[in-house]
Amino acid sequence: MGGNTKAIEQDYGVDLAEFPLYFSAKSPQPMVAVEGKTHIVRYVNNAFEKLVGKNRSQLLGHLFEDAVPEGKENGCLPLLDRAFSTANPETLIEQEHSKFAPPVYWSYFVWPILGGPEQCPVGVMIQVTDVTEMATFKRRSMEANEALLISSVRQHELTEIVEQNAEELRLKTAELESIIGVVSHDLRAPLVNVKGFNNFIKEDIASVKKVLSSMDIPNEIRKQLDEVFDKSIPEASGFIESSANSMDILVRSLVEVAKVGLAEINPQSLDMNEILRVTAGNLEIKFKQADAHIQMDYLPPCWGDKVQVAGIFSNLIDNAVKYLDPGRRGKVQVSGEIKKDRVVYCVEDNGIGIAPQDQGKVFEIYTRLAEKSHAGGEGMGLTLVKRMLDRNNGQIWIESEKGRGSKFFVALPVAPKSNQSA
Repeated sequence: MGGNTKAIEQDYGVDLAEFPLYFSAKSPQPMVAVEGKTHIVRYVNNAFEKLVGKNRSQLLGHLFEDAVPEGKENGCLPLLDRAFSTANPETLIEQEHSKFAPPVYWSYFVWPILGGPEQCPVGVMIQVTDVTEMATFKRRSMEANEALLISSVRQHELTEIVEQNAEELRLKTAELESIIGVVSHDLRAPLVNVKGFNNFIKEDIASVKKVLSSMDIPNEIRKQLDEVFDKSIPEASGFIESSANSMDILVRSLVEVAKVGLAEINPQSLDMNEILRVTAGNLEIKFKQADAHIQMDYLPPCWGDKVQVAGIFSNLIDNAVKYLDPGRRGKVQVSGEIKKDRVVYCVEDNGIGIAPQDQGKVFEIYTRLAEKSHAGGEGMGLTLVKRMLDRNNGQIWIESEKGRGSKFFVALPVAPKSNQSA
């Protein structure tokens, strides 16, 4: 191998060992000169030693494929042969070397070393550039672009799904509105008839009693007739009327609950002090009748639909008044504080309280409808409150003790600072 090198040097007058004369040993780019046919390393500069982590004694006189990682597999050897045989420069860009962890990327620039009178190739010069940073950036950019493309496609798919769901929701809403209309009309119409005919019956009974009063009827028979007309029939008529009223309340309540879920929500920053002032004013007569009073602390603003939030607190305060303890003067207190991204309000009363086993049921529509109470009303207030809070991204929970009163906590989103003055 050494003899061949000498022959080349004698024939062409080129000493590969002295090739640094042509390229500065101080070059920052790693450079190596090899014999064209044998690939034996004849020159390396300092930058190349540093790049491959070997010194000159480990490189000079050895094969180039042993100097660089994956020398036989990385595509360099065919590159050297082509440059030597054709006397044309060759390049190998961003070759990955997975032997390192993490992998490195080197670019190889190869050109022939010419010598002799005819300037024939006598060796090959190789400049190696570490392009790991740039190659890694490019690959990450490609991965990011690919991820972005996938995300864009997914976004498009999600948009189509949302549009499809929105259309389905619109159709379902229209269908539900139609059902509500049917319920409101077709179920209440017979109730109106029942009430009307019940009134006709009472009027007819009064007419019959008037006729009978002018007739000469034996006392025994009159006594029996009085029992029927003054007790049995009025009692039956009363049952008919109360049952019809209960059914009417039930239908109205179910329709109202359904409408809450369909109402358009217009979220905005809410002045809760003003809303509660109006609410308390509307319920003033009930407080007077119950000999109770209401106390309102400063209430931070929240974010929600004004109509529904007002309805939430109107129902809660009305509910508190209904269930006050007749054995002591009633008191209702409303307070609020900001906790992270929520405003937590509390409607507290000193009423009859709720037993622990019943606290989980008070918002259930069928449970509430089935319960009877001296308080009267539709028995749907808390069901409506729960539905309206669901629509306004809110929550509600209870703390109560039987015989000592209840606390209803309502959490609603904090109003954005830019909207708090609205």
